[in-house]
Amino acid sequence: ALKAAAAAVREVAAEVAELLVKEQGKPLGGAKMELGAFSGVLEYFAGFQFAESEIIKDTAEEKVIQRRTPLGVVAGILPWNAPIMLLGYKLAESVLFGNTV
Repeated sequence: ALKAAAAAVREVAAEVAELLVKEQGKPLGGAKMELGAFSGVLEYFAGFQFAESEIIKDTAEEKVIQRRTPLGVVAGILPWNAPIMLLGYKLAESVLFGNTV
């Protein structure tokens, strides 16, 4: 899903860059860079591998297992200066681990 999202962002990057220029007044080059970084972050996390559970300690006395489970709905606070790029970091990690943003 994250790879498909990255591809979709790249397809509309030029159009969305123009909107960022109008909305934020940032230079067109900065807007294009921000969208490129956003799609890059999505692409990076699409290839991320993690174990859902990991045995931390296994002895005769105790067994410690770390389990990673989704939290559910999570919120991310973003500064105004690069909202699209920073959204990538919040959104990709959250979705990868099964949360809703």
